[in-house]
Amino acid sequence: MRGRWVLAVLTAAALLTGCVSFPESGPVTRGIEGAPEPEAISLVAEEPQPGDSPEQIVRGFLAGAAAGTTDDFTVARQYLTEPTAEVWSPSAQVTVYSGANPFEVTETGEGQVEVTVTVSGTVDGTGVYTPAPVETSATLEFELRQDERQQWRIDELSDGVLLSEVIFGSQYRQIPLYFLTPDATMLVPDTRWYPQRNAPTAAMRGLLAGPVEWLDGAVFSAIPAETALSFAAVTVSAGTAQVDLTPEAFAADATARQLIRRQVEQTLLGLPQVQRVEITVDGVAWDSPVDGLDVTHDPAVGRSPVVLDVEQEVLGSFNEMATEPITPLPDVLPVAELQPQALAIGYDGEPPVMLAGTDHLVTVPTEAAPEPVVLAQFPDLVAPSYDRHGWVWTGPAANTGELLVVRATEEVRPVSAELLADAELLHARVSRDGTRLAVIVRIDGVVSVEVHAVIRDEAGVPLRLSQGVQVVRQLREASTLVWVDEQHLAVLGVSGTTNSVHLTPIGGLTQQLPTVPEVVDIASARGAREMYASTEEGDLYARSGLGWRKVGEGIALPTFPG
Repeated sequence: MRGRWVLAVLTAAALLTGCVSFPESGPVTRGIEGAPEPEAISLVAEEPQPGDSPEQIVRGFLAGAAAGTTDDFTVARQYLTEPTAEVWSPSAQVTVYSGANPFEVTETGEGQVEVTVTVSGTVDGTGVYTPAPVETSATLEFELRQDERQQWRIDELSDGVLLSEVIFGSQYRQIPLYFLTPDATMLVPDTRWYPQRNAPTAAMRGLLAGPVEWLDGAVFSAIPAETALSFAAVTVSAGTAQVDLTPEAFAADATARQLIRRQVEQTLLGLPQVQRVEITVDGVAWDSPVDGLDVTHDPAVGRSPVVLDVEQEVLGSFNEMATEPITPLPDVLPVAELQPQALAIGYDGEPPVMLAGTDHLVTVPTEAAPEPVVLAQFPDLVAPSYDRHGWVWTGPAANTGELLVVRATEEVRPVSAELLADAELLHARVSRDGTRLAVIVRIDGVVSVEVHAVIRDEAGVPLRLSQGVQVVRQLREASTLVWVDEQHLAVLGVSGTTNSVHLTPIGGLTQQLPTVPEVVDIASARGAREMYASTEEGDLYARSGLGWRKVGEGIALPTFPG
């Protein structure tokens, strides 16, 4: 590969016919959340014209490649020589670029053209999105020659296609593939990006191929190895997706068949054109009981955050609709003397814990236990986070390659985190399924937001962090993050000039939300519409429309379970 490609912005709001026009300047709006239904928008590119110059051929090819998911790249291949058209692989990679910086096309010599772009991220051949570092630029080189009719055609180029963020958002769909926690009680998403056209087939092929490498060891698939689709595609008729598997699937026992059904259904039912799923094996009806296993995903965590009532110095549940918005937690004593810095709430009745000062992780004092129990004492501990197994996670900011987990009745245990050694740990938060740990770290002065796989023993005890993935790269500073749902994070940080909340999928485009003045903390129930932000002055804001609205005063440390 000698370069990467990017395409200028296309306004995808209108039905396009004839040639495709690509403006090279102007504002970019995020198109992922409002992406059209499959087949709703067709991009039609113009075929090469007699006498086109090398630059015109390259520009036409880029337009044809943008329309390729509609016409199977038929027009794009017309800009290539016949031998090159046969071997060029458009699915090898998608390079996404920011429309805020138009691409530059330059003829550098006879039959030689360069396209220079600013890259936002890339999607590999398996659908995995990787964000690019800030100010990443790439140059793609094209070599052209004249054919027997003396018409210029592209003879050498890199595999893959180039898309603006807007076109990418309108032609590709974010699709979670679902795998299982080691105890087979929860489904875990593995976010991929596939063309909207034939998305059910792409999603099933991805699911059968297994989870992304960095999740290895934290999740598993119940689908027997070597299982594939019997036919080339998953057909969808009248809302029913017909999935026919090869005979390897017969190796699954009754329990595994139920788990497989959950994986397949949860993956495909997320697509708007699929309302039902039928599974067969080699054309034969597959006996897989529908009921019997308690397998969940994206669990709810309530809608009322626990907050610190600054005036009363107690913890309480917040409900803006109540006469008294803050209802003190039962039996909890005032906590002001402990200098609370952060709070963690368990999922299943575990005692609330808090960071007292900067060095002590303690239980919250109650009438039954007025003296807080010191769970961990180390310099500069990060905010605690509960996982669904009852373990509280924390660790010193000056990381030496270990994190700490503790339960109220057990001693502190180290968790190997060699990949974080010598990094400054700023924040950590465990996913609600317990398989992933999101962290903010600073390495050599550069802030990075990463998600790592959590490896546990058979009893659910955390052992180590495995490899991870970087999910946000454009932040100059960051202080806090929370899980918004099973596949999105909210990160409080600075990407421009102000401290703002950034919403990012685990593998996808990051969206900066409107700013809340003097915001210092964030919390989220389930979904981006159920987020809260608190300020230095003690004001609490909730999401409202495209922005935020003030819902409370005299409040700090908004927290949901996790």
